[in-house]
Amino acid sequence: MKNKISKRILAGILTFGMAASLMPATAFAATDVDVDPGSGTLPVEYFSSTMYRWDEAAANRATAEADRTEGEYYQQTTVRYNEVAAQETSKYRETSYLHKVGEDYYPVYYTRVTDRYWEWGWHYETTYTLYYFNGNSYEEIGQTTNGNTTITLYRLQQGGYEGKGFYFTNSDNKPEDQYVPSFSKWSSTNQNYYIYSGLAASDLDESSNAPFSDNVNAANLFASENNEYTDVYSNVQVPFVYDEATGYYELNSDKWAVYFENGQASSNEEMTIADKPVSFSADTPKSPMCGFQPFEDVSSQTQRAYMGTSADEDQQTTSYTLSDNKPTYGFGMVTSVDFQMTDDGKDAEGNPIEFSFSGDDDVWVYVDGVLALDIGGTHDAITGTIDFSTGDVTLTAEKYGKVGDKATDSSLSNPSEDSLSQTNLYTALGTTLTGFASQGSHKLTIYYMDRGQGATNCLIRFNLPQRDTVSVTKEISQAKDNEGNKSPLTDAEQASIDNVNFGFTIYEGETALANKTYYIYENGELIRTASTNSRGHFTLQNNQEARFIVDISEEGKAYHVVEDGLLESGYKEPEYSYSSNIRGAEVTEEASGFTGMTVQASGSSTAADSISFVCENFLDKNLPNPGAALADDTYVIDYGLPVKLENVMENDVWRGETAKITKVEEIGEYISESGKYGETVLNDDGSITYTLTKPLDRVVTLQYTVQITGSGNTGDTETSKTIEKTANIYIIPATSMYYEENFSDMVTYRNNLEWKDIKDGNEYGAYQEEGEVGTASDSTYGTDAVYLNNVGDSYGTSKYVSTANYATQFSYEFTGTGTAIYSRISTDSPYIKVEITKDGENVDRQYIDMRMIGNIATNTTLYNIPVYNNSGLDYGTYEVTVTVYKANTPVNGIVDGTGNLITGSDKSGSEFYLDGIRVYQPVVNDDRAESAYASDGESNIALINIRSKIAADKEIGLGGDSFVTLTDINDNIQNPEDYTSIGPNEELYLNEGDYTASFCLLNWDSQRYNLYLGMKTPGNNTASVQVGGRTVSLNNSADCYYDVSDYVTVEMLDLDEDGTEETALGTLTISNATGLVSLTNIKVTGVDEFDIGYSEDIEGGDIEAQTLYLLPSNYSFTDDSDEEPADDAAVFEPERFDVHVNYAKLTKKATVNAATSKDVAYITIDGERVDPGVAGNTYSFALSFKKVTKGTTYEVIAYNADGVASEPIIAVAE
Repeated sequence: MKNKISKRILAGILTFGMAASLMPATAFAATDVDVDPGSGTLPVEYFSSTMYRWDEAAANRATAEADRTEGEYYQQTTVRYNEVAAQETSKYRETSYLHKVGEDYYPVYYTRVTDRYWEWGWHYETTYTLYYFNGNSYEEIGQTTNGNTTITLYRLQQGGYEGKGFYFTNSDNKPEDQYVPSFSKWSSTNQNYYIYSGLAASDLDESSNAPFSDNVNAANLFASENNEYTDVYSNVQVPFVYDEATGYYELNSDKWAVYFENGQASSNEEMTIADKPVSFSADTPKSPMCGFQPFEDVSSQTQRAYMGTSADEDQQTTSYTLSDNKPTYGFGMVTSVDFQMTDDGKDAEGNPIEFSFSGDDDVWVYVDGVLALDIGGTHDAITGTIDFSTGDVTLTAEKYGKVGDKATDSSLSNPSEDSLSQTNLYTALGTTLTGFASQGSHKLTIYYMDRGQGATNCLIRFNLPQRDTVSVTKEISQAKDNEGNKSPLTDAEQASIDNVNFGFTIYEGETALANKTYYIYENGELIRTASTNSRGHFTLQNNQEARFIVDISEEGKAYHVVEDGLLESGYKEPEYSYSSNIRGAEVTEEASGFTGMTVQASGSSTAADSISFVCENFLDKNLPNPGAALADDTYVIDYGLPVKLENVMENDVWRGETAKITKVEEIGEYISESGKYGETVLNDDGSITYTLTKPLDRVVTLQYTVQITGSGNTGDTETSKTIEKTANIYIIPATSMYYEENFSDMVTYRNNLEWKDIKDGNEYGAYQEEGEVGTASDSTYGTDAVYLNNVGDSYGTSKYVSTANYATQFSYEFTGTGTAIYSRISTDSPYIKVEITKDGENVDRQYIDMRMIGNIATNTTLYNIPVYNNSGLDYGTYEVTVTVYKANTPVNGIVDGTGNLITGSDKSGSEFYLDGIRVYQPVVNDDRAESAYASDGESNIALINIRSKIAADKEIGLGGDSFVTLTDINDNIQNPEDYTSIGPNEELYLNEGDYTASFCLLNWDSQRYNLYLGMKTPGNNTASVQVGGRTVSLNNSADCYYDVSDYVTVEMLDLDEDGTEETALGTLTISNATGLVSLTNIKVTGVDEFDIGYSEDIEGGDIEAQTLYLLPSNYSFTDDSDEEPADDAAVFEPERFDVHVNYAKLTKKATVNAATSKDVAYITIDGERVDPGVAGNTYSFALSFKKVTKGTTYEVIAYNADGVASEPIIAVAE
């Protein structure tokens, strides 16, 4: 039975339609091509490959040279015990073998003793024991009673060969047999079902002769261009037949002949495909045999032939013949397939996504450069399969019913029955299925070789998801003068420019790709994800590529990329180029303003279409000496701690003898009115320390001055000059800021009582992390290395007051959308009142009992507890006043499940500790901040407090469900009404022991969202918890976010019961807490808003009832309950809804503007969502369009918080 989520819960939460990108990726259809020989067509997709044809004898000669050695060397060899211990002896007897310990080699000795015993006759048992002599004693190496057991030893050789040569088995120019390793020999018929692993490198980047490992000496067989033994044919289009019913692509030598037309190979050519296989007389038990013969012409003559990859060795089919009946051996192919992965590793029909190969001789399959499938060696048809839904990689030899690995079983005597488990893909990659799915595009690379002679079987089959991509790559490695002459940058110039962030904007048609997730690759390796801002803007550094997953339709689309105008004169205008696998793609126009490019293309439904822009910049070769092209720097900080900026000049390019920062200062018009936000110090080492002196609620600009001294330009009368240049550093507050209780003069403490500074005596880092925008190594917003290693009071300090005799107060001001107050709490914590006012009017008042009733997991004191939290205010400036009541102030009594008053719950305590203050969203509607958040992947943040959501679900309650252990008083509270009245009530506490809970994320899409879990250990000690089966160690009492995106597991559900599993349900399991662990918030980036549903009636599957559900607001659910539908659909009527269009005739730019009342949550303009900005008592919206014709109309619709739409307003550009 499929999982079914309560419609009662969904109906109250879900609003907007499901985004298409959340659907499982599907393979595309294919193009019909004519077959030859044969009649009719086959649906095929071409995959670009490189084909190789080798002169086997010449290649063997080159391999022998690569394997040749001079002088003495140690040759590794695998031998049987009975070969080493050749004679009976009870005394140590020396051999010619050596044993390796570390980097040293020691002589090997043996004993061989045969015992006779009676058991229904005389029996004999021989014990073989091997030793090495270290100069002082004999140390045992191993012992066995099976003389055929193998062991790896060494022999000292004098010149000759290492014995690691990778030879073609049936060709000349090999050395003496003793120097030919077993992976280059055919030893017995058992080898038919034995691979030889380890011949290929585990990582392509670590191979000096790709794809071979250090275990092999080989000729340069997979060269990039022709050599004396290799003919290379690049960009060969190999046809794979597409099965629309299953979604699989297939190259199968038992079904279709694929070959160069007329057998004449060439690069940049589409290969021909026939409607039948081709066969030839082969040196095999069954002949003629079907095979892969890409370098031979195929005739239309037919014959019956055996099928090489069939499990039935007697199975035959009708085939064509080779034109000259002379097969080619000694050839190879490298094929790459770009693909993406679904969150559950399954296709749209719920079938596992798989890759499989079946064939003879060496095949190695890499995923993202890591060896995933190893079918090395000469053998008969062996099948290897990668199951992407589990990561399992297995081998089978169906014809023989068993399969083995000669590398570990040299005697070929102990194969595995049925199948051999080789590895797990995700373990090899160091990730999880969800992590793999979140990484965007992947590359699967197949190395195929025919190395023996006889059969040439080849079956490649996969249903890897294919999606269209548009990418932008930044390159800058040259300088250019005014005449256009180019020259390489100096090493120093290159090092600086490599750290410059270049800004771009990308459009699809005339609409910016706003808030679009993209993947940043550097030198082909994924380094992080980010998103464009609301205007489609993003940044790149040199050699970085931004890759967007898009849908290039058959109807045609235009993609337009333009670079920001570079403010410094030190750069020349960029040059654009592009490449595409789409036939007919063309540049339609150059961009206005700073140079860009537009490419128009009609996509194909056959496979992944791609457009790749390259923007090459140039440093001004005429940059004077001294001269400089300085680049601004942007940092986002999360805390009130000082920040030390150590690499401000690493992206500044200068020419001259010396360059140094001589001055740095905070600048801005606000300074004359309200003063600076911090103190700036230029340190002796050139670093800059910035220390906030008041809460950060704007983007602060620091201007630094660089003094450059140079020798002057050619022809100058002065031989030495000094100039000064300036650039800016932007300090931006993160989406929330945390301040210590002693931060500057932010907090005003009433002085009627003594407020004491409490310190734990430990030393913590003096600075918070730099927070340089776009740096993957920085912690996520709301987390810092200082706080990740700090239990107890945050930063080891707090402010203490006792209200045993009197009440007291403290107050502070903040600008943002909310605030939180953090405190140390115990059973003697007081009763407090929190009041928030704005312009003298009260906006929130809460009375909070801060005491911890009883104890939590044996802890009598908890640290850094958010006793007050409100993040839902309108943006503005607020005053907070907190009254700490006198001890023994009466408070509401708390009763247990039987109605009895809990001891100690009727009077407040006296011990108050202020530990810190958090401010939410201190900056809004700022373009620079928005771009920084997007570049860091922190835009469109959704944040929800876990405990308050559970406690608020009063309809279901907590009694008897899996969350009962989360209560604060050892299971005494069962009523949610009571649960919410216990203070503090902002965290969930996981008691130590066998505890399991799950968060379910409806419509999870790992390529669009990142999931962060706020976790901490509120006791004064470390703790750990398992998240998604992985242990997370906690050494922080301050709330910090942990990225748990990769720990989510996904299954597809059919929630609307239409027969299609189209809803992704991600599950995050939390279990096995050690020590006290608390959960605070869930943070999701990549979606504007979401909520948590709490359902009691989930059926089937592995998901427990009473589970939290995270529901993106863009999920829609059709309620098919028995309730009668309303006669008319609800229509939202905003209090105010005004729309007009500003149209510039000259530039043909239209901006749609809307002003609404605050009951509007968002609007859509021609279906594109736009979120509001605040303008007084109204909301304002704006969206711009380029290249607009006068009279163009726009449909504008307003939506309330429940997703109910207004009547549309039609606005006209005129």
